[in-house]
Amino acid sequence: MCFSMSKTQFVILLVLPALVSVAEGIKIEFPGIAPKISGCINVKCAMEINKCTNDHGTDLTVKLKGCIASRCKQAMSSCMEWIIQAVLSIQQASLAHIPEQFSSLKTLTYLMKTFGINSYLHCWQHSDLQKSSQITECLIEKAQPYVTSAIKPFFRKPDFVSCWLSQVLRRYFSCYDFIGEEYFSSVQQKFEQMTETHFPEFALCMMNLAKYWNDGCGEMYTHIYGLTPTEQTKYKDLITCVIDNMITATAACN
Repeated sequence: MCFSMSKTQFVILLVLPALVSVAEGIKIEFPGIAPKISGCINVKCAMEINKCTNDHGTDLTVKLKGCIASRCKQAMSSCMEWIIQAVLSIQQASLAHIPEQFSSLKTLTYLMKTFGINSYLHCWQHSDLQKSSQITECLIEKAQPYVTSAIKPFFRKPDFVSCWLSQVLRRYFSCYDFIGEEYFSSVQQKFEQMTETHFPEFALCMMNLAKYWNDGCGEMYTHIYGLTPTEQTKYKDLITCVIDNMITATAACN
């Protein structure tokens, strides 16, 4: 059984946990940032991070995180450009349809900077980094007004759809406890490898899985979610958990 994901889900899953190492050996946690972006921030902002630790110490207090968030915002913005360019390359190659209002680099950059970066850094600064669910909850809450506005042209009940997406995403992370961290870590690692090495093809597959299943996407999808009998059992449990969460979210938003 395959489980195709929307563009929204793909972007959310693209953003995965990682660590950024800075020059003096301290590790600044950025849960939700893909390794390629983390490495880029590490290069572009290491000196600024070190200045912040010199001023505020190495304990990740709100003050230290606020300093890093302020000094590294521009670096993060620059490091996010590869995602925008990759999405545009998919569109220009006619591999996937992107709604017209999101089709220009200017618009994508604006959305990334106004919502993505600012919201992430705010949530990162004010969350307990030992509890990654706090950042997730914060981001979902901040995203909901943007989602409602973005989907208005496509749905008669945008408030319901936005509520439903938020509820599903919040409940999705409860599946971690049900399925087990080891399986999710394996999926995450494979997902990151694909986004690092084959982003355009991978994005095409995830957003049009059924259409391109026999053109390599089926093999790519199966590789990520598991080939062994144990992994396939975990995958079936995951789908069951996700479907149950969708039913619960529907009831919660009615």
